[in-house]
Amino acid sequence: GPFSRITFGDTSAVRPVWSPDGREVFYVSDRAGSGVGTPYAHRADGTGIARPLTSSKLDFGQITPSRDGRWLVLRTSGSTAGGGDILGLKAGDTTLVPLVATAATEFYPALSPDGRWLAYASTESGTMEVYVRPFPETATAKWQVSTAGGSEPVWANSGRELFYVNGKSELVSADIRPGAAFSVGEQHALF
Repeated sequence: GPFSRITFGDTSAVRPVWSPDGREVFYVSDRAGSGVGTPYAHRADGTGIARPLTSSKLDFGQITPSRDGRWLVLRTSGSTAGGGDILGLKAGDTTLVPLVATAATEFYPALSPDGRWLAYASTESGTMEVYVRPFPETATAKWQVSTAGGSEPVWANSGRELFYVNGKSELVSADIRPGAAFSVGEQHALF
């Protein structure tokens, strides 16, 4: 069918993602052209008006909803020192919960399909690397997945692979072993 515009106005709308039920599109309203701003939801059919996803004064750069619709994972602006923190927002709540908030910069939050694991990239080692933590109890454990640079983690729909871009700009597949604990198996560059 024809294209349908969802957002209008004098600001850009960036980093769109579907809501878990597919009825809405979540996006960041980029007020200043810096790639960060207020997260909004708008009906996918273009009707109605956009609604803010949080009342926080923070600027956000990424939105990741959990598949069950119970959580929104948001990444704050990484343009300031210590920025780029990953925060969570439970459905029906207004309090942002720090998930990964360190002196390093965190980017690219990605929830596993079963909602058990949060993958993200961080500069905590001095180089951007991919890490995984249990979700939502992120303070209980942490595993480093990449070892030669890593960013932009994305889970396979099966949850059995985690893809990321390594320091050589290669797309890498990391096998995720099934079980109660998180475990990474073989990793290989795809291209």
